[in-house]
Amino acid sequence: MESFGARPVEPDAGECRLGDLIVIPKYNTALFKFPLQTTRANIVDYDVRTWITPMNQDVGAGFYFSGWGPLPFVLGPVPPQRYLMARVLQPGR
Repeated sequence: MESFGARPVEPDAGECRLGDLIVIPKYNTALFKFPLQTTRANIVDYDVRTWITPMNQDVGAGFYFSGWGPLPFVLGPVPPQRYLMARVLQPGR
């Protein structure tokens, strides 16, 4: 996403602007609560055209977090990747 101009958001760094699109992947670690007012979020699924995944709780792959599964990666069909998307309504930190 960064190659298309997106930038990562840190809990205490940078300010979000009105209209910014916030995208949160379902399979993620170190999540934090956004103190921003946003529009109703949409959930988007993207098909993955691969037969290997290191991070997917649905199939037991937890390379970066063993709480998601006993395997460092999984070979086999990978379910669609899910993302939560919302627009910022009220700018803030």
